Amino acid sequence: MTRVSVDPEICQAAAFYVGTVPAVFTLGPDSIVALNAGQRLDAGPIDVPPELVELVRTARGYCPSGAIEVSEE
Repeated sequence: MTRVSVDPEICQAAAFYVGTVPAVFTLGPDSIVALNAGQRLDAGPIDVPPELVELVRTARGYCPSGAIEVSEE
């Protein structure tokens, strides 16, 4: 299973990734990256649906601060 997490402490709020996978990434009320985790926003890790794995990996590459981490578990 592929999982994604974000580190809001190093996020620069560039938001390049949000449009790539809006089902996974969003901006929180403070304009810092957050993950869509059901009815709430979270830093993760959360499971990535198989059909979105490649897009999430692409989005990670768009993050200039390296705040997005993708792992295989």
